[in-house]
Amino acid sequence: MKDFYIDIANGGDIEKVGFDIAFTESDSEWLQNKIWIKFKTFIGELWLNTGKGIQYFEYVLVKNPDLQFIETLFKDVILEEDMIEELLKFEFLEFDSLNHSISFRWEAKMVTGELVGGEV
Repeated sequence: MKDFYIDIANGGDIEKVGFDIAFTESDSEWLQNKIWIKFKTFIGELWLNTGKGIQYFEYVLVKNPDLQFIETLFKDVILEEDMIEELLKFEFLEFDSLNHSISFRWEAKMVTGELVGGEV
């Protein structure tokens, strides 16, 4: 599938090649971008569909967050994609409740057999 290529490593800007906008080259790039966008979207943030997004204010950005529940919530976000066959790896890299930051790494197998993953 084709979509704008998002440069995840540099903050999520749309990638440009010269004066042209870059597009995803493979299904795995497209899916990685799609999942990254989902994790960057708070529920209620999209005015066209306020039900889309992750419930960060309810479950993640709270005084005593339940890490096991958050892990399940994040895994479900990845596994709800039709092109994901199996989640192979999920690990928290950092969880700082004082500064409200969280980062994790994931890897999954697509229905095509390709591996896709990333760091959020």
